Amino acid sequence: MATIAPRCGDLETLLRVGQVAAWRAGLAHHRSGALAVADGLDEGLVRAALDVRSGSWKELRAGFHDNPWFDPNGERSGLRLVAEVGAFRGFGGLFRQPPQVAAAEEQFLVRSGAEHWLMTVDLYGATFHRATAGEFEQAAQNRAWPRDLELKRGTLIRGGQSLALPVLEQPNSLVASAYTVAATTPHSHTITLVALG
Repeated sequence: MATIAPRCGDLETLLRVGQVAAWRAGLAHHRSGALAVADGLDEGLVRAALDVRSGSWKELRAGFHDNPWFDPNGERSGLRLVAEVGAFRGFGGLFRQPPQVAAAEEQFLVRSGAEHWLMTVDLYGATFHRATAGEFEQAAQNRAWPRDLELKRGTLIRGGQSLALPVLEQPNSLVASAYTVAATTPHSHTITLVALG
């Protein structure tokens, strides 16, 4: 923000650019709001806030809107491990017990013991917000799995690509949305996230 601020011109523009930059800094739950705010900004300011080297805002916006793992600089794509989030509360994390996940469209619900969270994830980060047991149970009813995604002996296979991960061999919970696989094990307090595109 310190390098972009002199280019903003007025306080309103600075605040809007700040919202876009906050999303890029890891506030995944602000993605849709940041995209909406960016529509009214100068493309150069948006590219600077997102550290994007090229492309029109129209093309970039379509990519961000369509896929939470869209990389505007084209450095990452396809089936890949993108993050391990969460941690044991005793070491500064959220979870007292190994978590379990359930899919809710492009977000996930997480349960650890008697506690529940809504987890929002994308290229720029993951955020957790308190949820209820009922919200988790409702999401847990969703058993959807992308038709073109296979899991064989700890290896995800999709469109000629494969990714083997130890967490996939004996998961405690394993769910998928259209763009993300989330997996946990009974021996870890982290959630493993795999991008599907």
